[in-house]
Amino acid sequence: MKKHILLFFLFNITLPYAQVGINTANPQGIIHIDGNKNNPKGQAPSNEQQKDDFTVLANGNVGIGTISPENKLHIKADSNPLKLEGLQDDLIESKKLLTINENGIVKAVSLQSTSIPQPAVLYLSENVTNFLNRYYIGQKQTVTPLKLIKNSIPGLLFNSSTSTITFPKGTYEIVFSYEATHNSNNCTLSSYFVDFPSPNGSRRIHNTAEHLQGAQSNHGGTITYTVSLTANETIWPIEFGRGESGNCAIDFPNNTSGMTLFKNSTQVLIFRIGE
Repeated sequence: MKKHILLFFLFNITLPYAQVGINTANPQGIIHIDGNKNNPKGQAPSNEQQKDDFTVLANGNVGIGTISPENKLHIKADSNPLKLEGLQDDLIESKKLLTINENGIVKAVSLQSTSIPQPAVLYLSENVTNFLNRYYIGQKQTVTPLKLIKNSIPGLLFNSSTSTITFPKGTYEIVFSYEATHNSNNCTLSSYFVDFPSPNGSRRIHNTAEHLQGAQSNHGGTITYTVSLTANETIWPIEFGRGESGNCAIDFPNNTSGMTLFKNSTQVLIFRIGE
């Protein structure tokens, strides 16, 4: 019994300072397992012989398929070195993404720092009659009632009572699309603009639509703008204005034709495309 106790005591004293080799007489780390028993006795295994090896170094690095792990877990294989099962779905807009750089290092990055588009979608929920009626060139009207149906942009806020959007800093593509109808004589060319947000206040972009006068003179268009907003919060009122090149505001205010702005097909699409 005393011999057994002494051997147990000596084993626990010397083990932390020894190298443990399993299936190999020449361990290359604190723990070295040669799965296929193909390592040479007097020298380090070749790259081919390391493919079935498992190694733990004194600094705690673990290697699978390599005896020289450079990270806490270093897996080296000819193909498909990692397989994960049982992963759960989650809301991607509130999480980070795993990326792999050119050296095979896995890192977590914020979705906001990538150029993967994150959308927000609003649409006009009711027809608006007499929109821009008695509004002259350069004047604009708030687009309401708008409804936010999707928002995947962290920090972006929409105030439905004022039709304003608060942007966190970042790069955005903003698309304003509309469809409308006129029923007025001598009104065959409509000119509109949107004042988009910019670091210096706003940026006016025009659009001109040609149409027939009278009933069922449907017309529409899309105005797109891309901008990098540097302020932590930028407030943008969603407004649609009358431009300079149309002929529907010839004799203001007596002959200034309004229109019916259609629901659903009048939309604001916002894509966050990076920092």
